[in-house]
Amino acid sequence: MKKILILVTVFLFSMSLYAQENKKMKNKNHKMAGMHPNGVMMKDGNMLLIVSGKTTMMESEVTLNNGTRVMTNGTYMLKDGTTMMMKEGEHMNLAGNMMPINKNMKRSDGVMMKDGKMMWCTNGTTTLLDKEVTMGNGTRIMTNGNYIMKNGSTMMFTEGQHMDLQGNIVAMKNHKKKY
Repeated sequence: MKKILILVTVFLFSMSLYAQENKKMKNKNHKMAGMHPNGVMMKDGNMLLIVSGKTTMMESEVTLNNGTRVMTNGTYMLKDGTTMMMKEGEHMNLAGNMMPINKNMKRSDGVMMKDGKMMWCTNGTTTLLDKEVTMGNGTRIMTNGNYIMKNGSTMMFTEGQHMDLQGNIVAMKNHKKKY
């Protein structure tokens, strides 16, 4: 009889813990879904579509309310024809407005433009970039601030812009960008 009583007690205690953990997970998922309003976002180099709290991979071009066209590779074309590239962590709502970047993101190892010069960042130290480097995705970084992506297109770093070792543009905490 004692064994049965102990088993029942252990079982009820286990169910109580499971119910608390399940409730915490539901709350966490609810908070995550509410972090970003409906729109598109670049995350880990992939374009995501967020609608009604559900996040899916973008499978085709999306046209936003203001006429901005967003492609699955992260490029977007404004109504006036200006073409730009979304950066890691950037989010554009369905109205076509760029949303603030996560302010808690920290700088990672890689390269960045600081005071008009290309810098190499590693283990928390920053030194002048004195030769061309190739990132993990094949993007080549030049000492003058130009970078050539694997598809051959050439871009220029802007002040404060940072690229990690894999070749992803990383949003910076204090990086101010006009849209």
